[in-house]
Amino acid sequence: MPPSLEEEVSVECPPPLAAKSSWLSLAKLTVAARSSTVFGRIATPYVTYQFKSSIPRGAGVVPLVDIGTHQAGEICVAGPQVSPGYLNRPKESMKQFIHVDSATLGEKAGASIRLYRTGDLAKWRDSSGQLDYIGRADKQVKCSGHRVELGDIERTLERHPQVGSCVVIQHKQEDSEALVAYIIPVKGQAQVQLPAIINWAKEILPYYMVPGSIQSLKEFPLSSAGKIDRIALISDSYKAAKQEKSEEQQPSQVEGQIDWLQSHLQGLLNVSYLDPKKNIFSLGVSSLQAAQLVGKIRQHNGKPVTLAQLHAYPTVETLTTLLQSPNNDSADPAQTTRWAQDSRLVDDLASPPNWQSADKGRVFITGATGFLGAYLLHRLLSLPSVKKVACLARSQGNVTANDRIQKALEKYDLWDGRLEIAQKIIALDGDLTDATLGLGDDKFSWLSNWASVIFHNGARVNWCEPYEALYEPNVVGTRNVIRLTTLGRRKAIHYISSVGTWNVTGLVNKTKRVFEDGPLTPHLESLRYDMGYSQTKWVADEMVQRARDRGLPATIYRPGFVIGDSSRGYGNADDFFARLIMGSIQSGQFPHLPHQRLEYVTVEFVCSAILHIASKTECLGQSYHLVPPDVAQSLSIEETCSLLNQAGYPVKQVPYQEWLEGIQKYLGSPLEPLLPMLQEPVLGDLTRLQTSIHPPVYDTQNFVQALEDRPDIKYVSLDPELLQRCIDFWPTF
Repeated sequence: MPPSLEEEVSVECPPPLAAKSSWLSLAKLTVAARSSTVFGRIATPYVTYQFKSSIPRGAGVVPLVDIGTHQAGEICVAGPQVSPGYLNRPKESMKQFIHVDSATLGEKAGASIRLYRTGDLAKWRDSSGQLDYIGRADKQVKCSGHRVELGDIERTLERHPQVGSCVVIQHKQEDSEALVAYIIPVKGQAQVQLPAIINWAKEILPYYMVPGSIQSLKEFPLSSAGKIDRIALISDSYKAAKQEKSEEQQPSQVEGQIDWLQSHLQGLLNVSYLDPKKNIFSLGVSSLQAAQLVGKIRQHNGKPVTLAQLHAYPTVETLTTLLQSPNNDSADPAQTTRWAQDSRLVDDLASPPNWQSADKGRVFITGATGFLGAYLLHRLLSLPSVKKVACLARSQGNVTANDRIQKALEKYDLWDGRLEIAQKIIALDGDLTDATLGLGDDKFSWLSNWASVIFHNGARVNWCEPYEALYEPNVVGTRNVIRLTTLGRRKAIHYISSVGTWNVTGLVNKTKRVFEDGPLTPHLESLRYDMGYSQTKWVADEMVQRARDRGLPATIYRPGFVIGDSSRGYGNADDFFARLIMGSIQSGQFPHLPHQRLEYVTVEFVCSAILHIASKTECLGQSYHLVPPDVAQSLSIEETCSLLNQAGYPVKQVPYQEWLEGIQKYLGSPLEPLLPMLQEPVLGDLTRLQTSIHPPVYDTQNFVQALEDRPDIKYVSLDPELLQRCIDFWPTF
């Protein structure tokens, strides 16, 4: 006994022991200690251990693992007070009475010490030698996939001011495994609010440890040994539940579908009442119980209900409505719409800010001195939401970058001399091939933080030069613009590519259709039979896609053959289309190239589509084929010759070689600069132009969907009148 007799003493004596094992000064026990029962201070100097593994029956010396403070272990007792074992119960004695190496317990080596396993779990509170009692090792159960110590729940509920004592039991009925708490109220509590206690527990315990129901008792049933008889508790409750269930199944107690559902769910959750308006999953229905409920509904009603429907109609009332509905189609087409909408919940988090918002509107564009770039710049300058447009251009001799930009706009009659428009332009004298775009580190850093959005249209266009000659401006230049996009403020890049990235895959790979967001790499082998320009566009397009896969906010646009605007016909006199038409008119001959389709698109259609798609956040991260929406609208080379005839030009189709010979008879022919491409074989005897036979269909699903809300952006087909307007604008070669 402790030396001071003035202190209250608690003695813990398991039945197989003959004397006290621990003591505790109750005067030192504070209210806070109620969260875990204090077992006491151990009278002997032994420490606490865990078993290394499950203990085999009849094992000799059992290995132990030393544990420290705050780690749980089983309390074992040694000494002369330990009894020889259970009378006439050899199996239990073999399990509960074990031997351990004496050296493990700090005694002289070479012997073993006999221990009694109490089955009680405890842990050292601190170095004072005081143990906190956790619970019984045989009171661990599994709830909703989690291992739960029932003693933890009991001690938590005993902290409630209305609860004096508590016992928690897992009830295993026909189709449910529910936790039920039994309490003895604190003396003096007239009425105990059982639902309030459960709600209080929900604030403290994990959901899988909250009892499904709680019952108030005057006393707990005890066994002959004076311990709480848990079996009796379970038996009494089971009988009561069966009796209640039997009564509920009487016709006088069950009225219709809602009564059956409510009754069954109350039994499933082991509760006395269930609000028909409450979500059954929030009340604790597990996935296993949900599957059981679906089976019961099918069995009771003869009507199948899916788990998806159970989650969509999660209350007794809504589920009853579903069961009474004549249409029980589980494949709800509205779900697909919701899935698509829900997938966009992150769009406002992952996307860069709207570049046209009131505090943005600062655009950086490359390639503004070219044909498409000039039209794109003109459209950007006309937008009220655009405050400034920084244009990268290289000065040439005495012609400054600013002069080149203005001349490009004037060339197509797009220059607006009004001061408020001209002042929107910021001319940046630079170079795409330089790592800082020829701006220097400081200005490059400024641009990365200044720009709200980037339109990368700059590229060197040449149909005859090899890949090496175009590598620096088209490949390295794109890499440098991507780097600019990744630095400074978060912003998107809109990259203008070309359908030429798909090269001659139709002939070489027998590809029938290519998709806008489809991979380019399967078509890589056919790239060797294409011209250097298409090769660089393939590489640059692939670079943007790879950067996009790594998080770069990027949109890719692949226009077809961009021709003059539909109203005036103002177009690029130096491109392939203009030289093909003018050269053929001059020679009076047109090449016979069957099975070749040309994707003519007017420049204003392309610009309107790009700017509209770029303004929609939901379109970011996709690719678009800017070609005729319907492949039937595309014209073949043979049909192009027919348009020339309808416009009044008496050209005739001739074999390809004859056409080539006719071109070469005219010195200074518009097609003369293209002769290397037209003459040099790249695949057998086929030249680059001839390998364009059997082009794939360029799928336009993304493109058509993006323009659904803009019916005014219409595709205009090339016809004899538009062709004539284009011819009128081009100079006479």
